[in-house]
Amino acid sequence: NRKYLLKGSSGSGKTTSMNLLLDYYEPNMGDITINNVNVREIKNLNKMITVMRQDSILFEDTLRNNITMFQNISDDKLIETLDRVGLSNYGEPEKLDLLVNERGTNFSGGEKRRITLARSLLRETPVIILDEPLANLDEANAKAIESLILDITDRTVIIISHQFSIENISRLDEVIEFS
Repeated sequence: NRKYLLKGSSGSGKTTSMNLLLDYYEPNMGDITINNVNVREIKNLNKMITVMRQDSILFEDTLRNNITMFQNISDDKLIETLDRVGLSNYGEPEKLDLLVNERGTNFSGGEKRRITLARSLLRETPVIILDEPLANLDEANAKAIESLILDITDRTVIIISHQFSIENISRLDEVIEFS
């Protein structure tokens, strides 16, 4: 239930570190462990960690299915989550059935980011990794999402970003600088 920020310029290895943690790559040397257990030995890694990727991937289907990924989640919980991520304008049952175009072309970049954030929050795994969660957001929405992320208390949060506000850095448990 701690919050970590992986901070650094583009190409410094932040996302590669995440991919190593997720066991997508084998390290050239050493081991990647979680609580002293090698990630290669963790069979349910995908059920323990939710990843919000840098690219907001939406598919041609309803907004509801893009957010729930076909899980059975109540409309009330969906609407509450949409409100939390600043998408209250979609927070009505009939708008949950709005058709999303292939790659989400009928949504702005910031809306797509917030839809994928809502998807990630609803998954409720013990660890959530947010890769550039503030990308494509205007200043007001970025501050709101930053506060939302910092208010998560029931899981470990790993934030990969180069644009976290200075006034909120002290609310993080650890900042890891990549160079």
